[in-house]
Amino acid sequence: MEINCPKCQIKISSNDINISENICLCKYCDEMFYISEILDQDEYIEAGKMLLNPPKGTWINKSDNQLIIGSSTHSKNAFFFVPFSLFFSGISFTGFFITIFSNVNILFSLFWLLFVIPSFALIWKTIFTIFGKIEIRFSKNMSIFTGVGKFGRKIYINWDSVKKITKSDSRNTEGTVTNEIIIEEKDTKRIHINDFNKIKQRFLYILLKYYRHKKIEDIVK
Repeated sequence: MEINCPKCQIKISSNDINISENICLCKYCDEMFYISEILDQDEYIEAGKMLLNPPKGTWINKSDNQLIIGSSTHSKNAFFFVPFSLFFSGISFTGFFITIFSNVNILFSLFWLLFVIPSFALIWKTIFTIFGKIEIRFSKNMSIFTGVGKFGRKIYINWDSVKKITKSDSRNTEGTVTNEIIIEEKDTKRIHINDFNKIKQRFLYILLKYYRHKKIEDIVK
């Protein structure tokens, strides 16, 4: 198995590769790396193509002080999820307000309220499905943003202290798959990417791996 150091690109000796432990040592850099994090030749080519021609619905914006890798959530799935969400929310709110302004038992109003509460979550999910985005912002204050417009969640990453980046595709007992990019530093950060199709998930993960062993100042220059 041939592995080149992700920093100096010098070939790592087979004696310094431990496949069972998923680690390798570059004696030239005197640093240890996870094998699974190092891009192979095909992935380097794939990353290069993505940088030159990002997949539909993704973007790469670069300025003097910042590099932004982004993706929209909008996909064909919206055509299936949005109608159901709007129908459920509409029925819930209609039933709730009818019971409030009519002379029915208060318990019946509370029954409808149980449907109204998750409707707010569905409405946000609907908006995010259509207009949502994720952006990895390499800058002095490196962060990952998920949300709609300026509203959402921003996670700050200490890039120089990142120990490992992995992608998790876990399945619970009900068969639901959760897709995450896991960034291990002082505190483990989990970036949920379920709302993005496989191509966009691959785009985000491969480019994170591509920049994994680069310093922020080298990424943004």
